[in-house]
Amino acid sequence: MPKSSLCCPRYSITVNTKPLVTAVVIPTGIGASIGGYAGDAGPALKAIASVSDYCITHPNVSNAAIFQTLPENGLYVEGYALDRFFMGEWALHLHPSADNRLGVVFDAGIEPAMRQFQDNVLAATAQSFGLKVVAVESTPEPVQLSLTQDTSGATSGLCLNPETIFTACERVISRGANALAICCRMPEETPDLALSYARGRGVDPIGGIEAMLSHAVVARYQLPAAHAPVFSLKDALDTLHQATQQALDPRLAAEWITMSYLPCILQGLARAPQYQIYSESCSEFLPETLSIQDLAALVVPSNALGGLPVLACAERKIPIIAVADNTTVMKMTAKALPPSWAIHTVQTYAEAAAWLNRLIT
Repeated sequence: MPKSSLCCPRYSITVNTKPLVTAVVIPTGIGASIGGYAGDAGPALKAIASVSDYCITHPNVSNAAIFQTLPENGLYVEGYALDRFFMGEWALHLHPSADNRLGVVFDAGIEPAMRQFQDNVLAATAQSFGLKVVAVESTPEPVQLSLTQDTSGATSGLCLNPETIFTACERVISRGANALAICCRMPEETPDLALSYARGRGVDPIGGIEAMLSHAVVARYQLPAAHAPVFSLKDALDTLHQATQQALDPRLAAEWITMSYLPCILQGLARAPQYQIYSESCSEFLPETLSIQDLAALVVPSNALGGLPVLACAERKIPIIAVADNTTVMKMTAKALPPSWAIHTVQTYAEAAAWLNRLIT
């Protein structure tokens, strides 16, 4: 394992004061059969976290609309920050992450009835979990989003007015926020793509654009951030009505039983580690942080091995565990990669946990 000066007093897995640090990455918007829906990766994340001192993951893996599946030892890291971590540019500051001060930004394009509903959801979540919400702002203008899909089937999109998001973010930051919840009104989805996703066989239509929004905010402010989509009142009520008419795919049910996805990101952001510029040459001056040097293994879907985290781990000879049961629309498998890369293919996340368990026995 990489050398670390950290110890983890809350967990008993630690050997010789070196914590076992793992990462579970399931990219957004690529139709992952596990983690491509809403909270369906929760059991997989729990399995890996159960054999880890710290388990680094990202919102797509643990968010579940009104539920948050992040384990106690899970580190909720936005995708852009996750890439910077794997590139060795940012470290994750562990304390006092439980004391994050939340700032919430609402798109001015959200219709008044849905904005009032989201305000009530915000109040209920903050009260129930004792969250520190220090500022709430609306963007000066509507954000204006559109959705796209590339030839591989992955989803993405365009933001026509990003500056209005930044203006609102700067207002909540000036009022003391150090973690940012962004809520934008979603554009109308392509009917075929929406139907395929609703049947549990397609790519999340909005996953790509949500990732782009949070990436932009984190890149600009170097603070934890996450996005919660807001739909029109009619679309939200129609979706809720479907939950009264039919049995839903369990992987999708969390999205169909609520009109707000805000609770999960508020709970995740409240515990998210802060980000810190990192250099390996000065790592000894960064107490209570985790860096790429501390990572013991990365767990990813077996046919999505082309991302930056995989490339970074391969370069550093950090073990990469590829889970065959988690299929995506990507086609990058271990067969297409150099045999020298430390890729270990397993069938399930339970088998991945068993493989990791051998590191500490």
